[in-house]
Amino acid sequence: MPPAAGRAQTPAALWHLDEGSGQLVADASGNGNAGVLGMATAVEPQDPLWIPGRLGGALRFDGTLDQYVLVHPGPELRPQRLTVRAWVRREGTPGRWRYIVSMGGTACDRSAYGLYSGDAGGLAFYVSDDTRYVLSPAVPPAGVWDGQWHEVAGSFDGARVRLYLDGAEVGSGTPTSLQVFYALPVQSLYLGSYRAGCDLPFTGDIDEVGVWGAALTPAQIADQHQVVASQPPPAATLPPVSGPPVSGPPASGNGPSSPTSGAPTLVPCLKVAVSAATVRLGRRVMLTVVVRRGARPAAHVRVRLRGLGIRIARVTDRTGRVRVALRVVRRTKLAVTVEGQPQRCAGAVVTAR
Repeated sequence: MPPAAGRAQTPAALWHLDEGSGQLVADASGNGNAGVLGMATAVEPQDPLWIPGRLGGALRFDGTLDQYVLVHPGPELRPQRLTVRAWVRREGTPGRWRYIVSMGGTACDRSAYGLYSGDAGGLAFYVSDDTRYVLSPAVPPAGVWDGQWHEVAGSFDGARVRLYLDGAEVGSGTPTSLQVFYALPVQSLYLGSYRAGCDLPFTGDIDEVGVWGAALTPAQIADQHQVVASQPPPAATLPPVSGPPVSGPPASGNGPSSPTSGAPTLVPCLKVAVSAATVRLGRRVMLTVVVRRGARPAAHVRVRLRGLGIRIARVTDRTGRVRVALRVVRRTKLAVTVEGQPQRCAGAVVTAR
């Protein structure tokens, strides 16, 4: 990276992805936003693969569920003015709504900011407030998914949402004055996926990911692109990922700019289990809800408990669990559901009597 010429060029987080092995991804910014492959520090079969990248190492994602880099973000990753940048590679579109970077999430709807393949399967960037999202101009699939490494970047300066491809701006930005909203049910930042009510994993290679707490100028983005583009690729390399794209998100969730008629993704139904099917009126009880996706725990999904006088929402931890202290004073049936999923796939009932 070029030396910082001011605050705007100092990244809030910078993941070179050069480790080549292991479970941890270092944050070169010095802000402590390190990432971990998957949901645990132990090696898992679905972890992304370390490969030679555009500059040093990179990570390859094949669209497997629970395949991502998880970052517990510090406050510097929640700015009102920002830039998100990465180098990506794939032969052919990864499909619609496939995420390179997602910051938080709500249902199968949106992140606070996201760099992803968009509605057409090409490349787009967006920011959102508590009710809506605003998309940048988009790159069509053929313009970015041609088997070569490309630098993609999105920025928001408080007035326009912009997209850059290989250091050059695409269009002239989308005007908006929204305030980026970060108090979402899911607070984690993910590289290579979106996880909140549905999974939208990327297929392809990702390298040199960075987030800045400012909207970099076109000149700064062009300069940074040139620094990497002028470096020869590693001698050892692998062919790009190719093959058919992944299908869209579940019909119960829509993702930014997606129609409700999108093809459903082949995601196993979430299953909900509760520690007690019956609770006593007036007695305090600690209810444990466990959510699983097939044989695996479903982390970071929103669980709702609803009944007479009861409205509770919690997000599952890494083990797919939520613990809720209850004292029910009226006879009721509590519906336990997971946001963004049909109840036939993710529901349970607790009777209070």
